[in-house]
Amino acid sequence: LDYLLPELQSFFSNVKELIFIPYARPSGISHDDYTKKVSEAFTKINISVKGIHEFENPIKALEKAQGIFT
Repeated sequence: LDYLLPELQSFFSNVKELIFIPYARPSGISHDDYTKKVSEAFTKINISVKGIHEFENPIKALEKAQGIFT
């Protein structure tokens, strides 16, 4: 995601936390591993990331989310 960071920083300019939807799972990696990779990239632009799969109630989490990334 490094090549996209300037654009993501602009798009999510007012966001400090976002929810990531990791269901695509490239190469079949786990949801946790995919979320970790995305989190590492977003940390570079001071945005924390939590995977949708980590929430007890994903629908409520999405309703309250500052930002969503898929």
